[in-house]
Amino acid sequence: MKFILHRATVCDIQSDYNAKTCDIFIRDGVIEKIQSAAKSIPKLSGYKTIDCRNQLVSPGFCDMRASLGEPG
Repeated sequence: MKFILHRATVCDIQSDYNAKTCDIFIRDGVIEKIQSAAKSIPKLSGYKTIDCRNQLVSPGFCDMRASLGEPG
């Protein structure tokens, strides 16, 4: 599937896009392109556009306090 995450705020301190509002183009689970957010929602054939205003996009989070052992 192909998606556009429209107006998402990037949260990744190692990225040039950190704290910027961007349009993120994804194809088959892989980021194709990141660009500055367009004022209007892009209409591209075959892409599903998801409005991500006021939403953060990051590479992932890990719960450092999670217990992986057997309960008890």
